[in-house]
Amino acid sequence: MASVNTSADASPTSNPFTSLIASHGSVAALLGAGISTSVGIPDFRSSSGLYSSLSSPSTLASLGLSDPTDLFSHDHFLHDPTGFYKWSPALNTGHLSPSPFHLYLASLPNLLRIYTQNIDGLELEAGSPPSKVVQCHGRKDTASCLRCGKHSEIPAFTGDVLRCKCYEDPGPAPSRSSSRRPSRPRSDTCGGVLRPDVTFFGLPLPRAFSMSLGKDRGKTDLVLVAGTSLKVKPFSSVPSVLGGRKVLLNREVVGELSDWDSVFLCDVDAVLDFEGFKEVKAGGPAVWVGPGGVWPMKDKGNEAKKREREEEKEKEKEKE
Repeated sequence: MASVNTSADASPTSNPFTSLIASHGSVAALLGAGISTSVGIPDFRSSSGLYSSLSSPSTLASLGLSDPTDLFSHDHFLHDPTGFYKWSPALNTGHLSPSPFHLYLASLPNLLRIYTQNIDGLELEAGSPPSKVVQCHGRKDTASCLRCGKHSEIPAFTGDVLRCKCYEDPGPAPSRSSSRRPSRPRSDTCGGVLRPDVTFFGLPLPRAFSMSLGKDRGKTDLVLVAGTSLKVKPFSSVPSVLGGRKVLLNREVVGELSDWDSVFLCDVDAVLDFEGFKEVKAGGPAVWVGPGGVWPMKDKGNEAKKREREEEKEKEKEKE
């Protein structure tokens, strides 16, 4: 592979992508798991992603799940956190370094904001200012006790359920003349289950998400959507809220081709050296296809019909 150009300054003839990004005054980047796959962190919905790896009956049974998405269900976590914690060592990614694309974003002088769905923290590790990074789906290195509410740091996941180690205060010690004794020894720890500060399904997004959207609305010249299928709400609504030119960087088209002003279909890091790309005349936005990109577009009409048939089968099973 050729050396990767992580500079925000690229000439129009050398790289249409970096040239496009550099030509706009303020850029908001919306990121998904696809920007971290090159460093060894799986995405969620691809054939080699997390949900696929959890889909076998034996794996689901070993984690106490009925569906792979239950892993990040808040209701399921409250009912039984052992499955999540049994899987949790997979979240120990501290030994991984940011990808070339993470470093590229951190180098952008016109970066207004990063809205990331990822909990790996690699945007910050790459050097993007914390004030410009919104961790829309939370973070994995801190947790909150479901019993006392105390916040704790998580140095690593071991596979065991993490519990709060703060000391409960039973109140002031009784005087010598009092016969009252504290109900619990002062040395007893809380012991409540720690819930990682991840936005589980069923929980609202962090307050910083809505606050940043309010600040950035109308100030964004270009919205870059990279490495995400935009299937999770309310994150999927961000491009329309922010406004500005819409640019997609993904392996395959998200939504309709007409939703975008420019489209780059490839593995995310590949767009930085731009080798092996070809421009496709699609009768709409500019479309470039490179390594890892999927073109032509899938027949979404047939996909919709297939989903309808699957839903009908599920309904029939429920009736039986």
